[in-house]
Amino acid sequence: MADWKDRVENEREELDERLTKLRAFLSNEEKALEVAGATQVELMHEQQELMERLLQVLSHRLELAELEPK
Repeated sequence: MADWKDRVENEREELDERLTKLRAFLSNEEKALEVAGATQVELMHEQQELMERLLQVLSHRLELAELEPK
């Protein structure tokens, strides 16, 4: 795998790990609101959506890279 593909795969894995942690935190809305407050929780939901989209883009890039001629 080319260096750039390794970097994209590493980024995807790290993002997936951070997204999993964010989802876990937000899964208990009452606790999240108590800890962070309504504005921060709202922003974290936005962040979650963006992280999910970025994860899709990174995954798509890796899928396309596998289709490229060697």
